[in-house]
Amino acid sequence: MNERTGAEPGDSLGANAWVIDEMRDLWAADPASVDEAWRALFEGETPDSPAPSAPPPASTAARTTIDTIATDVTAPAANSTGTTVPLAGEPPKPATPKKERKKPAADAPVGEPIKGVGARIVSNMEASLAVPTATSFRDVPAKLLEVNRKIINGYLSRKMVRKVSFTHLIGYAVVRAIADTIPAMNNIYATDAAGKPRIVRPDHIGLGIAVDIARDDGTRSLMVPCIHDADTLDFAE
Repeated sequence: MNERTGAEPGDSLGANAWVIDEMRDLWAADPASVDEAWRALFEGETPDSPAPSAPPPASTAARTTIDTIATDVTAPAANSTGTTVPLAGEPPKPATPKKERKKPAADAPVGEPIKGVGARIVSNMEASLAVPTATSFRDVPAKLLEVNRKIINGYLSRKMVRKVSFTHLIGYAVVRAIADTIPAMNNIYATDAAGKPRIVRPDHIGLGIAVDIARDDGTRSLMVPCIHDADTLDFAE
């Protein structure tokens, strides 16, 4: 229930019905103090219309806040036909014609062409759809790795050499595990001219690690530099 007007929440203006009450009070005191549209509205009311209740006292700051809120919540809205619905007493505004969306021609390409690294990624992703894949997970204790990294970095710091990261150690371990223990992990799937599957066993291992690169235009991209013949290199190399 609205304290000022007695309006139920389901009324057309709900909690904002007090705006009409205030305008009616101004009109009753001096009809010339309100807009002509408001005068026409109140003069057309029947004599049996209930008199508005007196507004409660409010501080100047509170009244300023309420007036600001009333201006926001009572702003004109648009109905489903696109015609602006005016407030009570406000002259209706002509409907703004909608701009029709331009439909592309049936044979026009959609979007923008992908170039450079993005085009290469698309090519690799499409090619990967024809390659049989398998994923295997292993839980490996990493405490010893962390301890050894601290020992290595402590030694390197005394020689004024940059530190090593977990990526360095794990990358080297992967290369050595494939080269020394599971060379089948380096096999490549391929097809011949007739489309029949074949297996390729490279002589060496190429190590690729994705790197996040910031471009000049502010965008970011993943680049995968490859260390060729990584199985022939020691850790420092």
